[in-house]
Amino acid sequence: MKIHPGDPLPGIPGSVPKAKDGSRSPAFGEVFTKTLHSRPEQVSSIVPAAPIRPPIATSFAGHLYGTTERALDAMERYQRLLGSAGVDLSTVEPAVQELENEIAALEPLMDGVPADDPVLPITRQTLRTAAREIARFYRGDYGDV
Repeated sequence: MKIHPGDPLPGIPGSVPKAKDGSRSPAFGEVFTKTLHSRPEQVSSIVPAAPIRPPIATSFAGHLYGTTERALDAMERYQRLLGSAGVDLSTVEPAVQELENEIAALEPLMDGVPADDPVLPITRQTLRTAAREIARFYRGDYGDV
């Protein structure tokens, strides 16, 4: 079975498009051919799309964003524990270990992300702050929290 432009749809009465004056509308093929052969100044110009980052960079960036967010969340939990009254170091240590794990996951992801990625400065600052806090904890700066 061959389908031709302007064929009515089976089972749907009035499926052939009609113009406002009641005559049959031109088929898509007619409109397309007419547009294709029209003068160039009558055809609207095509706006070029913005450049798209390659999928690999996007993938690394997505992982970097998520891991940075998890590291920041781990730092917040650590901060809350340090600020809680009556908390001893054994309660805080799992939060420090979680922070260490998140930081360890962040470092290799930074290599795969373009240098102009807007999250890189946040990630670098997160790494520096977390490293300082981990060092302070293990050095004993917080004593008996």
